[in-house]
Amino acid sequence: NDVKLLPFTVIGKDCIIGEGSAISESIVFDNCKIGKNTIIRNSIIAANVTIGNNVKIEGNSIVGEGTIIEDDNILKSGIRININSIIKKGEITFN
Repeated sequence: NDVKLLPFTVIGKDCIIGEGSAISESIVFDNCKIGKNTIIRNSIIAANVTIGNNVKIEGNSIVGEGTIIEDDNILKSGIRININSIIKKGEITFN
């Protein structure tokens, strides 16, 4: 499956993590779906979040419960996403 769960990572119940994804120093709450080739570092992902393919979430970011982040987004530098938000494909590309 080629998923990397690196140190200081907690994954909740019933999560699905796509091939080629890596999660480190992060908390992913229950019932999350994480797409392929997605990187999550030093962030908190609340419950029932769906994250698409080729997404990067880094730098103390927090994703609120029930949020959907579509493919090809880059969230860095302490981004906060409110609950039940929908981030369209390529909408956020902070570098």
